[in-house]
Amino acid sequence: METSIDGTEGAGRKPRRRALLVGLALAVAIGVLGSGYTLLRRSPNGPLDTHTGAGGISIYGPERARYRATFGSIIPCVEKGGSIEITDVTYDYSVPARRTELWVRTFDVPAQNPKRAINSGVLTNPLGSPPRFDEPYADGPYPGTFTRAELPLTITDTCEELDALHDQMAEGRAAGPFTELLVSMKVDGGASLESVRFDYEAGLRKYYLVTAWQYVACGDRIQDHDGCRGRRQRSP
Repeated sequence: METSIDGTEGAGRKPRRRALLVGLALAVAIGVLGSGYTLLRRSPNGPLDTHTGAGGISIYGPERARYRATFGSIIPCVEKGGSIEITDVTYDYSVPARRTELWVRTFDVPAQNPKRAINSGVLTNPLGSPPRFDEPYADGPYPGTFTRAELPLTITDTCEELDALHDQMAEGRAAGPFTELLVSMKVDGGASLESVRFDYEAGLRKYYLVTAWQYVACGDRIQDHDGCRGRRQRSP
């Protein structure tokens, strides 16, 4: 299923590699966790990058135990050109969600006032679920085209192209399109996703990449987590 939604907010920015995107996530996050996590792990010489560093982000849902939360900021690109195919995605939960879906979002960044660049539409941690984010507690819709991911998933954006697009945005020029991967959860009392593993193929070789960015949906099951302390929810 593919849904295209027009919006007035700036669509996403492709950060200048991992450090810039992590800075964006820290600035936008509702709750930011510590950075004491293992760095991104990958097969030797694997060409896939996701622009995620070490750390994490949390989200506090509405005053109910059951809700939907979505986490983004996974911006895939291929080093040195070419393309890769993601063949499998594995979620490492310490507190599992009831359901997990992977979505693909494509979006463009509109022209902006250079003094305000860069205005990003990266969906760091919105409440609700794709494609419309129309739950009563959500703030959608968001601009972009949302498609439920089907494996194998082909990635063709090159990291060099993304750097060039970032320069365009820094000057206030329109740029895009970009691709963002979204992890959408249906939670009951909270969930904590420690990492996401992407198995993929490039040419005739197989690789993997494991993110170290932790996603936490707060709830009664994980109240003691640094990003969720002092927040209580009631039954639906």
